[in-house]
Amino acid sequence: MGRKELFQSLLELDSSERVGFDYMSKYGATMDYAQMLYVMRTAPTDLSQLTAPSALTRQQEIRQNFHRAYSGILTEEGFFKAEKVIEVEKLLRYIDIPAHKHNFVECAFILNGKCSHLVGDYPYIHDTGSCAIIPAYVEHYLQPSPDCVCLTIKIRSTEFSHMEIPGLPVFQHPLGFQYGDDEYIHDTLLALYDQQENERSFSEQIMILMFRTLMTYIMQNYRDTLQHLIPFAVKNVQVMEIMNYVFENYRTVTLHSLAERFHFNQSYLSHYIRQQTGKSLSQTLKEFKLRQAARLLTDTQLQLNEICDAIGYQDSSQFIHSFKKVYGVTPTQYRKLNRVPG
Repeated sequence: MGRKELFQSLLELDSSERVGFDYMSKYGATMDYAQMLYVMRTAPTDLSQLTAPSALTRQQEIRQNFHRAYSGILTEEGFFKAEKVIEVEKLLRYIDIPAHKHNFVECAFILNGKCSHLVGDYPYIHDTGSCAIIPAYVEHYLQPSPDCVCLTIKIRSTEFSHMEIPGLPVFQHPLGFQYGDDEYIHDTLLALYDQQENERSFSEQIMILMFRTLMTYIMQNYRDTLQHLIPFAVKNVQVMEIMNYVFENYRTVTLHSLAERFHFNQSYLSHYIRQQTGKSLSQTLKEFKLRQAARLLTDTQLQLNEICDAIGYQDSSQFIHSFKKVYGVTPTQYRKLNRVPG
C-alpha cells in the first residue's frame, strides 16, 4: 500500500471507531473505554443493550478490574507485546480514554485535524504538523477531533533513554514541537506504521532506527519550536531556559548555583520561579528526582542507596518517606509492583 492510500485508510473509521461513531449518533455522547471493551467482548446487536442493568454492572466491573490491574498507572507489561520495545497505534476517535499515567514514553504526532491535550489541569490544542512527547508518570488526556489522524508511538522508557537523541533536553513534563507540513516527517510516520502493520522481517529494529532518525531530524530542524507542556501557564522563554537547566542538572543544582548561572539575586530568583511556575524550586526538584527514582526502580537492579546517589538524595530514610508520600508505597513495594519480568 502506498503512502497516500495508507493515509486515506487512517482517515477512515476502523471497527472500534465505527461503534463509537454510532454510539455518539444515537446518544450524543462519547463512548467510554469500558463501554467499548464491553462491546468488543459481547458484540451486542443493538447499542441500546449497553444501558441494560446487567450490561451496566459488567461495565462497572471492567472499570474496577482495569483500575486494580494498573493501580492508576498503565504499565509496559499491559501495553507492549512480549519482546517489543516500540509500538505505533492510531489514537481512536469517538472513544473516551480517561486521563491516565503510564510508565513508558509516548509520542503523539498529529497528521491531520486537531487533538486536545490536557496535561494535569492545563489544556493545549495540537494542530496538524505538531507532536507531543509525554514522559513516564505524567497524567495526561488526549482527545482527537473527528477528522484527526494521530499516531501515538509508545516506547519502553529504558529504550528511549538509551537512544540519547541529540539536542533533546532532559524533561519532566511533556514537550511539544511544530513541524508543519514537512513531508519527510509525514512519510516517515506512515512508514513506521506500515512496518508494524505488515510485520516484515527486522521490523522492530527498523522501527527503532527510524524513530531515532525522526527525532534527530526534528531536533535538527524544529528544535526552535520546542514548548514545555507543563500544567501551569509559563510563557516566558527565560523561565523555560531556567527550568530546562534545572532538569538537566537536577542532581547538583542549587538555588545559589542557579542564581549565579542566570545572574539573579537568590531571593528574587526563588520568588520568580514560584510566581512563574506555581511551585518552589525545591518542590520541583523533589518531584523530578522521585520520578527519576521510579524509573530506576522499574528499569534497573540498583540498590536503594545507589538510587539515592544517582538522583542526588543524601538521606535514604528521607527518600523512602518522600517516595511513599507521593506514590503511596515504599520504593521496594513499588519495584515489586512495576518491575518488568525477565
